[in-house]
Amino acid sequence: MPDIAARGVRVPTYDRRRLEPRILHVGVGGFHRAHLALYTHELAETGSVWGIRGVGLLSRDVRMAEALAPQDHLYTLVERSGGDSHPQVIGSIVDYRLAHERPASAVELTADPSVAIMSLTITEAGYGDATVGAPSSTPTTFDVIAMGLERRYERGHPPLTIVSCDNLPDNGDAARRSTLAAARRRSGSLADWTERHCAFPTSVVDRITPATSDADRAWLLDAVGIDDRWPVFSEPFRQWVIEDEFANGRPRWEDVGVTFSDRVHDWGIYK
Repeated sequence: MPDIAARGVRVPTYDRRRLEPRILHVGVGGFHRAHLALYTHELAETGSVWGIRGVGLLSRDVRMAEALAPQDHLYTLVERSGGDSHPQVIGSIVDYRLAHERPASAVELTADPSVAIMSLTITEAGYGDATVGAPSSTPTTFDVIAMGLERRYERGHPPLTIVSCDNLPDNGDAARRSTLAAARRRSGSLADWTERHCAFPTSVVDRITPATSDADRAWLLDAVGIDDRWPVFSEPFRQWVIEDEFANGRPRWEDVGVTFSDRVHDWGIYK
């Protein structure tokens, strides 16, 4: 880090060992690392101890695990505008677990009482049709969430807030429907507990984050001197508007530019 900072690149100034992975994120990709993870990193710079643990439920998530683990889950975010590029190193992701072959491990991570928020970037297709039919042989994201919630319910642990960061209308309601459908497949009492105690805030998210190319990696190494297996490149603009409905505490994201509003539908794609 000192060598990178000496090149004029911003690096984490906080002790990452103090971060507690109270956010469990499914779908660690470019957008998450340019959005929620960035806001959480900026908040850590002010003294927050909220950190992020990623979890990979798909076989293709192996690539992200292999990229992040050797870098201690650090990565470079480069904001580009016109001909200007501004790189910085982000430190808010402190762990990443692969669970595509062992969904039960993701269930235990979800059931961990220290986890307060489960955030998602799983694309619109990941929400399914929220039917109440029998689960498939391969658990969906929401089957995993429901099984984790079931263990929290049975063990007397606090409820979760499920935060969708996918760019679809009423993403909070979509997450609620899919979670409740999966919970009902397990038991009516679980579905009732989930509906009464868990939270599903709707949000508007915005940031253009193109897929990282080999040319991007080469530029970062040649121009900046950073060898990063999977950096992120994005536009400078970003936006996050979210309902302040959390079941078990939350970071003070408003201190780093997030807008909390009870009129989310007045923003962005809802206009």
